[in-house]
Amino acid sequence: MLGFYLALPVLAVLAASCRCRADASQNTKKKHLAGFPMSTAKPSLRLVLAATKIAAACLVALPAAAQPHLDGLWSPVYNWPLIAVHAALTPEGRVLSYATKSDGTQTGFFSYDLWDPTAGPSGGHTTFGNGTGTDIFCSSQVIMPESGDILISGGDNWTGTGTTNTGNNNSNVFDTSGSTLTRSAVNMNRARWYSSSTVLVNGDIYIQGGSGGADFPEVRQQNGSFRLLSTAGTTGYHSTFPPNFLAPHGRLFGYGTAGRSPAACPAWLMFDPPPSA
Repeated sequence: MLGFYLALPVLAVLAASCRCRADASQNTKKKHLAGFPMSTAKPSLRLVLAATKIAAACLVALPAAAQPHLDGLWSPVYNWPLIAVHAALTPEGRVLSYATKSDGTQTGFFSYDLWDPTAGPSGGHTTFGNGTGTDIFCSSQVIMPESGDILISGGDNWTGTGTTNTGNNNSNVFDTSGSTLTRSAVNMNRARWYSSSTVLVNGDIYIQGGSGGADFPEVRQQNGSFRLLSTAGTTGYHSTFPPNFLAPHGRLFGYGTAGRSPAACPAWLMFDPPPSA
């Protein structure tokens, strides 16, 4: 029964995802407000399998709670090979994480980890060496809908003794089928440390903010090239992991944080991404 309660949030997210994909498919022939064609990606069976694996991993002995379905429930603390500041669920159900060395040193220059939840919370980890030459600490990551691979944009800079807390303009792709991380030949137009990445309805990736890239966002097109949106300045908006979301009508919705007043940083933005070139 406890596993059922823990699986509910995962199943709810999946249901919402499938509804959104189904709605997008039904509206394929409609003209989109932002000038984009609606996504024609099919609902992914891999996401269902991923949720099943996560739910199965939840079937472990956990502390009792009076009403876990109402109050929530925390598991015991389990060991992890590194401090997982960044994590992403792959389509096949594994968890990619990175951000430090095994001793907790801040940097994503050396390694990343994959956890298979079917092995349980105390096992299933495989730690790989990062051979890209990019410090991916404080990058942004998002699943690319057409391939299921994970785009990792920007990050930090490793000097040999530590990080600089400044941005780089690299982009890397994690191949979920081969568990490999590869640096792309094409760099972004801006260095970005603490950026955010958002999938658009046509499959392009909108990247905004980050130290070094607060002035303009850019779009990674599906051919791998980056297009700077030089007429859509974001200087006045929050630049540290800006909280952006894709609204149902295809526009981007974001909001300011850190208690900034609307005069200093608008409380929200609604943005129509320009069509792909």
